[in-house]
Amino acid sequence: MKMRFTRRLVMLLALISLMTALVPAQVTTSGRLTGVVADANGALIPKAQIVAKHDQTQTEYKTISNDEGGWTIPSIPNGTYTVTISAQGFKTTIAKEVKVDAGQVASLNAALETGGASEQVIVTGGAEVLQTESSTVSTTIVGRQIGELPFSTRDALQLVLTLPGVMTPGTPRTSSLNGLPKGSVNLTLDGANIQDNFLRSSDGFFTSIQPKSDAVQEVTVTTATPGAESGGEGAVQIRFITKSGSPEYHGGAFWQYRSKTFNSNYYFNNIDGLPRDAFILRQFGGNL
Repeated sequence: MKMRFTRRLVMLLALISLMTALVPAQVTTSGRLTGVVADANGALIPKAQIVAKHDQTQTEYKTISNDEGGWTIPSIPNGTYTVTISAQGFKTTIAKEVKVDAGQVASLNAALETGGASEQVIVTGGAEVLQTESSTVSTTIVGRQIGELPFSTRDALQLVLTLPGVMTPGTPRTSSLNGLPKGSVNLTLDGANIQDNFLRSSDGFFTSIQPKSDAVQEVTVTTATPGAESGGEGAVQIRFITKSGSPEYHGGAFWQYRSKTFNSNYYFNNIDGLPRDAFILRQFGGNL
């Protein structure tokens, strides 16, 4: 009886271990904002107040610079921020449109001017925002780029085909990045893997869920030295981040129309004297 119980316990523990191993690591959907506060002469300023406000949600993230003037907000949602930096005896610096990408580190350094705290120095365009904290190589598509880049469908995965290093010998699903095998590609939507992992080695661009361009806020492709935030799930990380809410109602509508009238004929159809393929697409919808 005791041996039977022990055997069942061992089998149960083995099953739990196997299930744990099969659960994919989560990929982070947040970024990190860091920087150094100094005066006009380069002297470091400790105990400066830093407030980063998300432009969409109006959520504030606060921190204080250390004795070396450095500060870090370790985990904040992707998007653009208005960062306010203030210290006693100095003018308040406000940096607008500071962009933070998912899984990336943005560095914002500020040189405060002598003056009263009620005086403000406003910097637009994100001030000096650099990625100097890691050797990760990545490209991010956001905002108007998603809506204005030309691609034939509303599948946001086709946006990846416009980035450097992507080779597409045939259909989009035959693509590869930097010549790496398809099994090295990891596709996530808000941190969750969306690939069909049974086909990953032969069809890495096939997804169980197709993110639509209207719902996507950001697409980030990391092609070299992905950090720990990638979860160790592939040499190439493709992250889709969906749009977040805000205190105000907003939405959009679309109507996609495709017809052979607007398309040129295929090369081989012209050789064989065949007409253009009759392809008509009328697709409409919206989001709120």
